[in-house]
Amino acid sequence: MGYNNLNGTDGRIDEAISELMELAHECSNSDWDGCNSLTISKIALRRAAQFVRALPEDFPMPEFAPEPDGAISLDWIQSKMVKPSAFLPNPN
Repeated sequence: MGYNNLNGTDGRIDEAISELMELAHECSNSDWDGCNSLTISKIALRRAAQFVRALPEDFPMPEFAPEPDGAISLDWIQSKMVKPSAFLPNPN
C-alpha cells in the first residue's frame, strides 16, 4: 500500500489522514531533521492511519509528530498532561 491509499470516509478522519500523509511527505528524505533521521516508514504510516480510522467518533484526534527512527508519534494533549503513542517502522 502506498501513501495515496489511506483516506477514510469521515471528514475528521480524512483530515487526520491528510496530516499523516503530509508529515510523511515532509519527512520523506533521510536526515530530514539534520541528525541522521530515517524517513517515515510506510508501515508506520499505514499503522497510524489504521489506528486513527479505528478511533470512536467521540474520541479526540491526536497530534502527529515524526520520530527519528522512522516512527510516527501520536499525542493526545489534555491540559498539561501528554499521552503519547508511537507506531514503529518495523514489525519487531
